[in-house]
Amino acid sequence: MIGAVFFDIDGTLVTSDGKLLPSTKKAINILKEKSIPICLASGRATLGALWLIEELEIEHPCMFHSGAEIYDPIKKTTLVSAPLTKDETITLIKECRANNLYLELYSENSYYVESQNNLTEIHTELLGAPPRICSFDTLDKDFVKGVIVTDSPNKLEKVKNLNLKNLKLGIAPGSKFENIHFSNVTNQAASRENAFNWFSNYFNLHNQDSIIFGDATSDIPFMKLCSFSVAMGNAENSVKELASFITHSNDEDGIYHAISVLFPGDEVLSSR
Repeated sequence: MIGAVFFDIDGTLVTSDGKLLPSTKKAINILKEKSIPICLASGRATLGALWLIEELEIEHPCMFHSGAEIYDPIKKTTLVSAPLTKDETITLIKECRANNLYLELYSENSYYVESQNNLTEIHTELLGAPPRICSFDTLDKDFVKGVIVTDSPNKLEKVKNLNLKNLKLGIAPGSKFENIHFSNVTNQAASRENAFNWFSNYFNLHNQDSIIFGDATSDIPFMKLCSFSVAMGNAENSVKELASFITHSNDEDGIYHAISVLFPGDEVLSSR
């Protein structure tokens, strides 16, 4: 029995230009016909994935913000949240200002920037929603995560050397844009491992197989915990090395190819 199938979004479920292939929708329907739960598991903000939830008619809980939120698409509510503390947010803002890095702060329903530039336009296009512009000093609310967007190797190296104390840092490439990287900064409790443990209890994955589709190093925790892992053809080498199966790229019907191989006819994937 397959307890759940998890899909990363960028570089996996959607193409390099952020679109959903018809073949991918067909693959999702194959899983639905087998009554297999489908969940999104992504570093993306929830607001940037709502269109996918609607188009694919996903009914089961999904993980966003790199594990900082588990969202119920039916009730449209947050089931689990692990926001940054006020002190962690202040530390993140100070470090980014000191290093002249572009930072976005995310609440559960919106995100904020202090000024607009080309990076703002890129992320607005990917998320399908613009940010609110204001000084971070005027904000008094909890944030689920911070995202540092960089467009050069030098800036990315600065991110890696930030003094973020106990905060978690997850870096993923922007597949459509050369040298663009999105670095998610979250509370220690907001981990993919903790999210998987939640899903494991929810779906009783202790006694059932699970599958993860991914392309980036940020997907590795789920790959290690799932029974079976699929790396996209465009995945990083470290991801391919860990994967149980390597499919075609996200632009070349990779999701459909994997599903058609793993679920031929009425056969069910056996774990390994």
